[in-house]
Amino acid sequence: TYDLLLLATGGRARDPAIPGIDLPSVYTLRTVEDSANIFSQIAIGRRMLVIGGGWIGLEVAATARAKGMEVTVVEAGDRLCARSIPSEISEFFFFFHSAACVSIHFNTSINSIERESNTLMANIGDARLLADIIVVGVGLIPNSELAKDAGLALDNGIVVDERGQTSDAVIYAAGDITNHPNNWIGKRVRLESWANAQNQGIAVGRVLSGEEFAYDEIPWFWSDQYDTNLQVIGIPQPECVNVFRGSVHDPAFTVFQFLGDRLEAAIAINNPRDIKLAKRWMKAGKFPPVFALADTQN
Repeated sequence: TYDLLLLATGGRARDPAIPGIDLPSVYTLRTVEDSANIFSQIAIGRRMLVIGGGWIGLEVAATARAKGMEVTVVEAGDRLCARSIPSEISEFFFFFHSAACVSIHFNTSINSIERESNTLMANIGDARLLADIIVVGVGLIPNSELAKDAGLALDNGIVVDERGQTSDAVIYAAGDITNHPNNWIGKRVRLESWANAQNQGIAVGRVLSGEEFAYDEIPWFWSDQYDTNLQVIGIPQPECVNVFRGSVHDPAFTVFQFLGDRLEAAIAINNPRDIKLAKRWMKAGKFPPVFALADTQN
């Protein structure tokens, strides 16, 4: 028996209901073993098909293309990373990957996957995409089965308070699995990011050690693709007004998102300094004037 229990069961890669998804050389990417299996098949001249135009898919595509593979990405939606960035940044990554000779298909779904000899064939309507390896990156499923069996409150993950406490007073949870309150965005959220898993885990650990501590971090995320770094602070919202510091045609630029007179989020390409400043401003609740943010000489 235990006085207190911490659940950090994370999540597992989502497997789409596609016939043939379990064929050899078709992988998801979630574990170290997954990574090793994929890396073992990366070689110059081989063909990779990536299902899903989100962050996992794009990072895998960039790695494979940089290693000399022929890469095709299929995305069911009409733009890349549509859930997490504004359309201007989606367009930046589309042209960015296209310039690296990655073929990207939008509004495209895989009907089935077949294998003949060493070749995989992904059927899309009347056409086929050929590949030596397929990587599936279509999201994550929270590992909430144990929490369900324990009778804990669930709502897109385990419902916790700002201290990580679940609906059972002696059970706590942290990481990808938690649906937690976030004061910055003013609502509950479940985040799938390394920073959240680490920082919330530290916060709940402090609570379990007897501290009065509340987890209240501004969401932060990053992605490295080729020689380009993207960082996001806050949760980008489609209703926000975008203020550009620089241009999407520049090697480095930032987009500040405002809702009214409040800075909601910042998305930076090769501009980590702007993200650090944005985080400081957001925590303080004080922001430079819009004209100053847009002035690259300022």
